[in-house]
Amino acid sequence: MSSPLAVLQLGLLLLGAPTAAAADRPDLSAYYSKAYLACPARDSESMADGACINAERSLQTARMNAAYRAARSRLNLTQRRRLAATQRAWKTYAGA
Repeated sequence: MSSPLAVLQLGLLLLGAPTAAAADRPDLSAYYSKAYLACPARDSESMADGACINAERSLQTARMNAAYRAARSRLNLTQRRRLAATQRAWKTYAGA
């Protein structure tokens, strides 16, 4: 038996109105590439999902490295040494 809420949601969906689930979905375009967001396997647990994740990981690693180099270039020697010490501590903590 259908609940009145389910019937209302179906009606709104058919009319093109955003549902609560769509309205609550965050905009991920600032965080992920267009290719990753368009990847049809992104929401599945298939082998293609791994390809999407690997490609996105490579892209995001490159972005992170570029941002790191740009930020590091603005540091003085003391700050660069502190950053290096912090990185070593993080790698030890994270088991990298």
